Amino acid sequence: MLILALIVQTMLKFLVILTGALTLWAFVAALAGKENTMEIIRQCNCLLRQRSHTNLSWVTRRILKALTSIEDTKGQYEYIRLFLASRHELNEILQREIYLLEGRESLREKAKSSILTRKEEGLLERVEQELDRVMQRVWMNRQAMVKLQSRSPGGVWIAEYNHITDDERWEHDRRDCIRRLGCCSHSCGCCDTPRRVPVRGHNGIELLRKTHCTMECGCCIRWRGFRRIGEEEKDLIEATEGGSTAEALSLLD
Repeated sequence: MLILALIVQTMLKFLVILTGALTLWAFVAALAGKENTMEIIRQCNCLLRQRSHTNLSWVTRRILKALTSIEDTKGQYEYIRLFLASRHELNEILQREIYLLEGRESLREKAKSSILTRKEEGLLERVEQELDRVMQRVWMNRQAMVKLQSRSPGGVWIAEYNHITDDERWEHDRRDCIRRLGCCSHSCGCCDTPRRVPVRGHNGIELLRKTHCTMECGCCIRWRGFRRIGEEEKDLIEATEGGSTAEALSLLD
């Protein structure tokens, strides 16, 4: 027992010394410049994660956050906000595409057994036109994201956000999806697996990650009976373009 106590005491002393050394290292790096500081952050976190010193890694991040100026913190927060907005917009576009494809397939199936009305023919034409523009919107969104990431200010807040996994983000957003009466509040299971287009071979984009509902989720539109306030589900009115992609591009120019 005495030997075990000595071993534990020695380990605790070592951890205290290591924490102090990392604190001094981070402080000196902060004085030397932001670029050096960010390299120290990366090296410290890699070292501590490899050795499973999770508490020390947390302490190091707390210290580096305290050493980050208010201006730099705001810049990192703004970057994360734009990143999340662009990511959400992509989810909206792809969920809109799935809904349009489902509507088109429904009209095509009906056309096989009966003649479409003039209104239905016009609706099918509008759906086809909007589907042609979906890829353009996806392309614009991805260009804005690449441009945004190329101008990332770096920093401990961004490094901490990037450390979060897709599954952790999904679990974090699940409660919000329930509160907004998305599919997580029903038993449909749409959010539990990556969303897939209903037509194989369609030149669309499918995400490998799970996503929660946006305003363009077709399952939610059918459940609530309208797309947006004042719009009917059957109208399939074209989505409003712009939003976060345009905002990201304008702010980065």
